[in-house]
Amino acid sequence: MLDLNVALQIGLVSSLCLAFSDIAATRLFRNSSIYASLPYSLQGTLKSRLTACAYSAFASVLCIYTMGTDENIHKDHLRGYSRLAEVNLIAALGYLFADLHLMNREDPKWNDVLIRVHHIVVIWVITVALAYESCCYFVIYCLMAEISTPFLINRIIMKHLNLGSELLRFVNVIMLITIFPLCRIVPIPFYFWQVSVEFGRPDFRLSYFVIFSWIFGPVILDLINIWWYSLMIKATISVFTQKQKPNDQYT
Repeated sequence: MLDLNVALQIGLVSSLCLAFSDIAATRLFRNSSIYASLPYSLQGTLKSRLTACAYSAFASVLCIYTMGTDENIHKDHLRGYSRLAEVNLIAALGYLFADLHLMNREDPKWNDVLIRVHHIVVIWVITVALAYESCCYFVIYCLMAEISTPFLINRIIMKHLNLGSELLRFVNVIMLITIFPLCRIVPIPFYFWQVSVEFGRPDFRLSYFVIFSWIFGPVILDLINIWWYSLMIKATISVFTQKQKPNDQYT
C-alpha cells in the first residue's frame, strides 16, 4: 500500500496539472481564432497536450539529473531508494492521473484507447515501485522516454492551430522521428540486459508481483512505442509522397 503522505502528494500534483491545463490554454490560445473555432473536444485535447508538454520537459530534466547524481539507485538497482527518486515517481503518477481525467472528460467514448492503455500500464509499474520501494532505477530509466514527447506535442499543436513555418514543422518532424526511437526503442536491449544481470545476483529477492510488473510492464510499453513509431514513419512517408505528386503530374 502507498503511504498516505505519498498519496496526498500525488493528489496535489494532479490538481496542479489540471489547473495548469486550464490556465495555460486560456493564456496561450486566447487570441487564436483558429482555436476558438475548433470543436470543444479538440480544444480539450490541445489543453491536455499542453500539460503533457510541460510535464515531459520537467520530467526529462529531473530524470536526467536523478540518473546522473543519485548514488542510492545506482548502488542497488533493485532496492535503491531516495527522496529524489520518489519525487520522480510522484510527479509522474500525479501527471498521469490528471491526463487520464482530461482524456476521459474530453473523449468519454475512449476513441484513443492505446494512449490510455499506455498510461494505465505506467501507473501500474510506478505504483508498484513506490509501494514496494524497489526497482526505482529501472522505472526512472523508462521515464527518460519523455524526452521525445515535446516534439510530438509541438507537431500536434502546430498542425491544428496552423502555427510555425513549413521549415519549422519540417525540422520538428525530423527531430521527432530521430529522438523518439533514440529514447524509446534503442534503449530496449540495454534495459533487458540490465534486468538479466540483476537476476544473476546472489542476493536477488523480489516478490513475484514486483517481478511481473518490472518485466511485463515495460514489454507492453515497448510494443506500444514500436507501434507508434511505425505509424509516425508511415505518416511521414505519406506527407512527403503527397508533396511530390503535384510535380509528378508535369513530368
